[in-house]
Amino acid sequence: MQQRRRVERRATGCRRRHPLRALGGAPAAVMVLALVLAGRGAAFFALPAAAAQGTAATQAAPTAAPRPIRLVAYGDDESIGGRPLPIIGRMMPNPFLPKLIEHLWKQAEEIDLILHAGDFVRYDPPESYRDLLRRDDASRLWEKFFPTSGGDEEYCEGRFAAFFELAEHLRALPHGRDACAGRDGRPRGGYYYYLERRIRGQRLVVVVLHNPDQYAAGERRTQCGAEAACDPLSQRNAQHRWLEETLRAARQTDRGGDRAFIILLSHRPLYSATYRRNLIQPLLRRYRVNLVIAGDQHLYARKLLDGTLHVISGLAGSLGTGGCHNDFVVGYDRCLPPAELKYVLGYNPPEHRYDHYLDLRIFPDHFTLAPTRLGGAAIEGPLRFPR
Repeated sequence: MQQRRRVERRATGCRRRHPLRALGGAPAAVMVLALVLAGRGAAFFALPAAAAQGTAATQAAPTAAPRPIRLVAYGDDESIGGRPLPIIGRMMPNPFLPKLIEHLWKQAEEIDLILHAGDFVRYDPPESYRDLLRRDDASRLWEKFFPTSGGDEEYCEGRFAAFFELAEHLRALPHGRDACAGRDGRPRGGYYYYLERRIRGQRLVVVVLHNPDQYAAGERRTQCGAEAACDPLSQRNAQHRWLEETLRAARQTDRGGDRAFIILLSHRPLYSATYRRNLIQPLLRRYRVNLVIAGDQHLYARKLLDGTLHVISGLAGSLGTGGCHNDFVVGYDRCLPPAELKYVLGYNPPEHRYDHYLDLRIFPDHFTLAPTRLGGAAIEGPLRFPR
């Protein structure tokens, strides 16, 4: 009987199908046999090869960490053409600034904002700095540039006000203005403003102050010698109210882990030996300001005070007119250059080569600070601070 059946199968062309082929169907649906040892026995199951490979790839793919917010900050480059050198009575050009801007052009895609701590149009028309930044329009450095007003010529002669008014991206931000007059008696006061951005899921708030040296306790001095032009105390109070309202609004929108990173930008340092009783300091504590960036002093210094990091960055190629032993920087945790300087270019002599910009990276739970030279070498750090 069995021999008869074999003969019939050969005659009809019928063959017994293998069990795995019966599971897989057409030859194109290749099957993968997997053995899973469990309990007392073995279980068999089959998946298409392509599906098995896709599942494994999905499980193995790591979650990419979000790119941090990257900021560049610097101050006190004075002007493109340089500043008068009192000893010899002529202009001393700034060799660092053109190199710095070219350096930033090359990194433009990685930089989110540029913060300037003031004294950048003291001796040049405001248009000159705009034209320098816009020389390479593809980099969009101009749209990323957010400065504060320096003192002296920038404030008293209205140079910063003129710069602010020609910058559409600044005028579009919420802002106020100090109504004090300049040296000629006409209103020349500087602007204060803030910007809020959400960058790659993080909230960033930058508050730009004007003339914060008015905030020393009991300070009532006039500005620019125009004694009858305004009441400095009332102007101070108006900006103080605006500052507190801005900081309060920034913190009121915090929700759980979605906390704003708040930066205060000013020309004069808010913490110093001269202004230790600064009236702004309580607001920094109350609204948990993360970072204060200032210039004015031609050096690099930092201090962590009541949870806020204070940084002075005032050596963007300016003349080194003072070291770390003057009134402003006494009490800082770190200060460079350590020696007293007097009208020496920041890049010379070699032991005082501290020309730099600040490279800041903001992460969801911390931020890093690295004062960096153009070659990429950090003066120190990167230093890590909790948010």
